Amino acid sequence: MYFLDFDRTAFDTDRFAEYLRERFSGTDIAELIGVEFSAHMDRLVGTGELTFAPGELTQFLYEDAGRFLRDKENGVMLLTFGNPAFQKEKIESALYGIPRITTIYTGEKRKGEFMAPHMSMYGANPVFVDDTPLELELLATYAPDAVLYEMRRNKATGDGRWHTITTLSELP
Repeated sequence: MYFLDFDRTAFDTDRFAEYLRERFSGTDIAELIGVEFSAHMDRLVGTGELTFAPGELTQFLYEDAGRFLRDKENGVMLLTFGNPAFQKEKIESALYGIPRITTIYTGEKRKGEFMAPHMSMYGANPVFVDDTPLELELLATYAPDAVLYEMRRNKATGDGRWHTITTLSELP
């Protein structure tokens, strides 16, 4: 079983943020950065003021991610941290037309802690791919039998504790 992080692993979050800034150009929203920007997007999705058409965000899905999700189908799950309403809005639009993909929304709970009570359901040696060393560290603690990969889309040096990949085609 493969568990993929969504943002910066399957989805080009940086390009998406620029898209949102362009969408809101000329407003105070475009000037917000980091956590403030994310919190505001969460509020807009929560009120229904921000929605995405089916397939509108497919352009931000990494090409190899779309291929990987189609090839693996039920053998892969997305595992995502953050506001569930905002994440769901992004994921449903980005994955429009890709069938049978299950997504686990952890909310504000870290992935390792969230998955710990469920790990026995997924067999031996599940594979986790994430771009955040903290998430991988917690997964290693809570799921010691998991095989961990650190995604570095920008080809930067990884943390060094896990296998580093730059594309999902490098997975076994």
